[in-house]
Amino acid sequence: MRFVNRILAALVALGLIIGGLLLIVEVIAQRAGSAPVLVRWDSAYQWASKTTWESNTLRIVFVVMAIVGLILLIAQFKRASVKRLRVATSADNVDVAYTRRGIAMAVKAAAVHVDGVRRTSALVTKKSVRVTATAASTEAAAAKSLTQSVNDAVQKQINDLDLDPSPRVNVTMRARRN
Repeated sequence: MRFVNRILAALVALGLIIGGLLLIVEVIAQRAGSAPVLVRWDSAYQWASKTTWESNTLRIVFVVMAIVGLILLIAQFKRASVKRLRVATSADNVDVAYTRRGIAMAVKAAAVHVDGVRRTSALVTKKSVRVTATAASTEAAAAKSLTQSVNDAVQKQINDLDLDPSPRVNVTMRARRN
């Protein structure tokens, strides 16, 4: 939701800047005694002067604005995904944690150090670590034989990080394509 918030904030800021600049230009033009320069405000003013608060057009606009505001408010209460995983053995009153990206980098490094592994990728969530490793060999049997070694290396790295709770490890080995 953080990305959506940034986009919405940028759009609102851009709208306010443009609206403010339009207002400045139109006020200067009106004070100078000329007609509206960029926007025909007089037609909007005439529409607003004859439209009452009880009109259906305004009611629809207000209902839509209330619904959009409620959706945005509810979206803000959605919990963000866990970006950090806590360390089990930390001192009192000290929050020690690793980022998911840092754990993924450590796990990938551990897996790639297994002899016969060419490339790795890792996905870390609060409950699991999924590692996909590509073997240097093009044979499926050779790649499959590396699964336990990679799993052990990744599990050792997770144990060394001492996470609380310790996530499950899931390793998938693939043979290199020609």
